Amino acid sequence: MIKPELRAALDLFYSYAHTDEVLRNELGKHLSLLKRQGLIRDWHDRKISAGQDLDCEIDSHIENADIILMLISSDFLASDYCYAKEMTRALERHKAGLARVIPVILRPVDWHPSPFGKLLGVPTDGKAVTSWLNRDEAFVDVARGIRRAVEELIEQRDQEVKRLEQTVANPKYGNDMRALDGKYDLTAIANRETVAIVTGNTVVAELLDRPAAERLRDEIDKRGKPDPYRRAIVITFETWQRDNYVHSIPVISIGGPPANDLTKEMNVPSASYVVAPGVYGSYRKQNEILQVALWGDNATQTRASVENYINRKEGLESFLASCWQRPAR
Repeated sequence: MIKPELRAALDLFYSYAHTDEVLRNELGKHLSLLKRQGLIRDWHDRKISAGQDLDCEIDSHIENADIILMLISSDFLASDYCYAKEMTRALERHKAGLARVIPVILRPVDWHPSPFGKLLGVPTDGKAVTSWLNRDEAFVDVARGIRRAVEELIEQRDQEVKRLEQTVANPKYGNDMRALDGKYDLTAIANRETVAIVTGNTVVAELLDRPAAERLRDEIDKRGKPDPYRRAIVITFETWQRDNYVHSIPVISIGGPPANDLTKEMNVPSASYVVAPGVYGSYRKQNEILQVALWGDNATQTRASVENYINRKEGLESFLASCWQRPAR
């Protein structure tokens, strides 16, 4: 478990109609303990100062929010800005696994047929805050639901950190890093049966995608036994770009286009496919060399793309069959 004092607070964004500002303020008071505990940082448009660009500030905070509270009322649904702009982007980020959207039902309204109607809202059973006899009890119920979501997201973040720690502690990581440092010769294994797994351009991207790359490498190594050349090596895009001899072997690029230039090069409509919302892949032949890219909108979804590729017959098994000139099972 990560020490509380070392955790970064989750960013919480309020999407609401200004008619409901008084209710938003009351909710903020009930979430004050989460703020005092350093678990959340909240933001709403009233925090924009004079001279700042309204749209840019709102867009920036939506894009960086971990939790987006949609404060639902008839005025929210009637607002073009709330409904068409903020809600649309919030749900896109929710579906991609980049944020958690929580509908908070402030006033009675027919919200279930809406695009967010299948999300579990608060208070319990979707009973609007203003319908409770004691409004404080309603907000306590809302705050408890939000706290549970915060704790789940913090646990997920802790697990991401643990994966990174395990990655760096893995002896295979050290072996690959020695390879990247030139302490042993990659040409000894660089032939058409060895697969190069290419991670991102930066240290952060390389570390975030390293667990997925290791999972894929271990699977390839297992399927290639006992042949010593039927295996995989993990290298960064920088190494792949610099060392031309690895261009002669099959390659699988791990990580999204913003952090991996090889994936960016392969992310073209004619070669790309969608596994699920936020989970993607791409396949091509370059000079008769097989090249695959696997990525997602975040590190978790990149791992989902890798797992999908490992488990489906037309994925990794077919790729290795082509590399190793054997029929797929």
